[in-house]
Amino acid sequence: MNRVTVFLSHSSKDIEKVRQIRNILEALDYEPLLFHLKCLDDDNDNLENFIEKEIEARNIFIYCKSQHSENSKWVQKELEYIKSFDSKRLFTIDITLSFKDTVVQLLQSIADIIKKNRIFLSCSHGAPDKQFGDYLEKLLTEHNYEVIRYKVLDCAKDDEHKIALQEANTFIAVISPNSVASPYCKSELDHVLYNYEDSPSTFTNKIIPIYYNINSVLLLKLGILPTSLNSFQGVDISAQDSMTSEEEKFLLELLHNK
Repeated sequence: MNRVTVFLSHSSKDIEKVRQIRNILEALDYEPLLFHLKCLDDDNDNLENFIEKEIEARNIFIYCKSQHSENSKWVQKELEYIKSFDSKRLFTIDITLSFKDTVVQLLQSIADIIKKNRIFLSCSHGAPDKQFGDYLEKLLTEHNYEVIRYKVLDCAKDDEHKIALQEANTFIAVISPNSVASPYCKSELDHVLYNYEDSPSTFTNKIIPIYYNINSVLLLKLGILPTSLNSFQGVDISAQDSMTSEEEKFLLELLHNK
């Protein structure tokens, strides 16, 4: 996984406290970014565009909440922009608490960050699925996701496998003729769908099917694929080793959205 970049949304009046948060993040090998905007003109026409570009370049957003930040026009603009495209990766810590309590909140946020960046990729090991899986793993890693993918089947690691399924926030299933015939791929899909079917109203993880060289509508209609997959938006692609730029964009949007 590439180094995670963090945008710290805060009031300039809280800069000393926020610097302490930045120092903790740096010690944990994150790459935090904070602006000290006190010296900048509120009427700077280029400032808003500049901040938006910096936000777009980050992976994670931490809102350092205080009375100052609640009253800050710029902080509220930042939050509005972040929520407009990636609210799933926005975390709030209350910096008016004691430093110890603030750190506890920060560490909990980091635990959530790690989980929300973890993807379990279920993909057949047969050709051409393996080549497509390699491409997909590279794409997701380049966008700072941690990808869990079992490339070698080992019955001795079944317990580890199940734990990995539970700890991933997102499950991506490459559904193809090969995977439909694979008991291992079926077992992985059944496991996550069981958790969803057991309690759909409280299910918070993501399931994203990628239909690869297969007629998903027909298979769902025939009952060859679980009907509960209809509850999740997926991506249909043709048989090839990669996705089009539009398909890549759509997949990343599914990952970012709630």
